[in-house]
Parts: sequence; structure tokens; C-alpha cells
Amino acid sequence: ELLRQKLKAQSQEFEGGGLDQNALDKLNADLVKVPFFKDLGEQAKTEPIYIVAGGAVFSILVLYFIFGAGLLCNLVGFVYPTYGSIQALETKGKDDDTQWLTYWVIFAFFGILEHFTDVILYWIPLYFSFKIGFLIWLMLPGQRVATFIYQAVRSRVVAAKLPEAQEGGADSAQVYADQHADAN
Repeated sequence: ELLRQKLKAQSQEFEGGGLDQNALDKLNADLVKVPFFKDLGEQAKTEPIYIVAGGAVFSILVLYFIFGAGLLCNLVGFVYPTYGSIQALETKGKDDDTQWLTYWVIFAFFGILEHFTDVILYWIPLYFSFKIGFLIWLMLPGQRVATFIYQAVRSRVVAAKLPEAQEGGADSAQVYADQHADAN
């Protein structure tokens, strides 16, 4: 019970998303409906969600130590962002689209970087651990780090090339298209 109160307090502190106690309670209620998890939880004298979480952590460690950190890193960097991207496509807002599109650009950048520098990266200790940490940081719902990176790069690259985009007077893609249409 103390752990549940502590998790609830942490979820309230976590701004804009993260751990949601209602979602955990709903997931636990759904798991109790499955006879296998219900029986397992009763035998272990704990709630089924903790067993599932333990199984997930164990699976992640097996992937990390047996199949390699690169596979785990790519799986983590692909599974949840795919789900988040699909959700973003279903909303009318543009902010979440920018977040996930920028995430995928950064993820692809890592893929290209690793393709050409895999021999060098092999000698960097804990490279994949840092990469997975960075990717998780990019995809955290309340943080919007990918959007921050997009805005930082845009302010230096796009806005420097397109003064109209900096003023917000026109869509930067349209300004770019207009400038290059005149050149042709």
C-alpha cells in the first residue's frame, strides 16, 4: 500500500504525462480478469501488474545481455514511438505531429551514423546504453525534447536561410518552394 501511495505521489509530480495511477489500476484490473495472471498473483501474494512488470524487466535484460544492446535499443526506439506516431496522426493538433516527426528524423540520423561508423562505435563503452537513454528522453510525453531540438535546429538552419520563416509571415516550406521556383 505504501508503494502504491508513493507511485501515486510521483505520478502527480510528473508534469504532462508519465506514470498515471488510473492507467495502472485499469491495467491491473484487466490483468486480474485473466485467470493465469490472477492465479499467479495469488500464489506470489502480489498484484498481477507487478508480475507483468517484472517479466518485462527480465525480458529487457535478456535482450540486452544475450542479443545485444543494439537490438534492444532499436526495439525500444521503434515500438513506443510507432504507437505515439499513430496516435498523433489521429489528433487534429500539430504539436504532437512535430514531436514524432522530429523523433523519427533523429532516430534515422542515428541509424545512418551507426551504418558508417559501426567499427568506431564498437569501441565506445556503453554507447547503446547512452543511445537508449537519449531515445527514451526524446520520447517522454511531458518533455517534448524532440520538439525542442527541432526548434533549436530550425532557428539556426531554416530561419537563417529563410528570413520570412523567422518572421512567421509565411509557411517555411512555401517560402522555400517559392524561392526555388524563381530560380528554375
